[in-house]
Amino acid sequence: MSSNDFGKTWDDISTGLPNGWRASYIYADSHEIMVGSERELFRKNRHTASSVWNKEYYFQDHLGGILQGKEGPYVYDFWMGLFQEGLRGSGLWEPRFKGVTDAAVRTVIELSNNQLLIGCDNGIFKSVDGGASWKQVFDSTMIFQFVLKEGILIAGGSEGVLRSSDGGEHWSWVAKGYGPIRKVRVIGDQIAVVTNGVGPWEEMMKEADGTANSMLFSSDGGVSWKAMENGLTADRFLYDPEKEINAKFIHDIIRVDGYLLCSHDTGISRSADGGQTWELILPIEYGQLYGFAIAQKTIYLAKVGILGGC
Repeated sequence: MSSNDFGKTWDDISTGLPNGWRASYIYADSHEIMVGSERELFRKNRHTASSVWNKEYYFQDHLGGILQGKEGPYVYDFWMGLFQEGLRGSGLWEPRFKGVTDAAVRTVIELSNNQLLIGCDNGIFKSVDGGASWKQVFDSTMIFQFVLKEGILIAGGSEGVLRSSDGGEHWSWVAKGYGPIRKVRVIGDQIAVVTNGVGPWEEMMKEADGTANSMLFSSDGGVSWKAMENGLTADRFLYDPEKEINAKFIHDIIRVDGYLLCSHDTGISRSADGGQTWELILPIEYGQLYGFAIAQKTIYLAKVGILGGC
């Protein structure tokens, strides 16, 4: 689905995808939209009205996500690491950053002056020469995502949130005890993370007083963090203000202009006051999880999982 009015209305853009096919992740930039599952990857030009989705035949299995890159997106393979097209749109995908580590490479962020950081199952590696050579700058934890804001790097990992203020040379923990980090986003002048919660999923959902996981915001470059999920436990359906809908599990968070949008186990909610109060703008079947992508103020939305699943 896509929306050009900050989530008020949504258009179905799935026409052309295989019947019954379900995405596991979604990506968008100024050129195209990409959706993928573990075994298939499809792409579509954002600037044409055509319903044609083109399948990428290079990948056959174990796909885990799509990451932004300056020369085009990276595709993440669980076993083989990161791939990027030598010429964008060619369908000729080339492996990137092979031989850096025996552990799986899960994410990458491109910095200035030919510097790169990759997040792996065994920590963080840095290159200052475009990937020709590497050094490990942090170990002992699995890294899932990076964001950069005004010179501050934030990494989400299996044990919490890491911060670096010197280009990734040194890292320190700034948020632990919330479980693995599900999402890391730059949200306007803030940074936000969504956690997986702590403990077995069934117990978290049963015992949670409010949401089972956390949504943390930082207004000081990741030094301190504030939980912002409480407003979702008294969510209101936009078209029936008397109906209260309580979210229990948060999946994703984005910002478009002055609005925050949050996906959770009961739908898509929107906030116009920085997350203090929320309105449910798109109810969904309970337990379905949707992921966001944004390109030039257009919001893209895809069903990417189920509650309690991967």
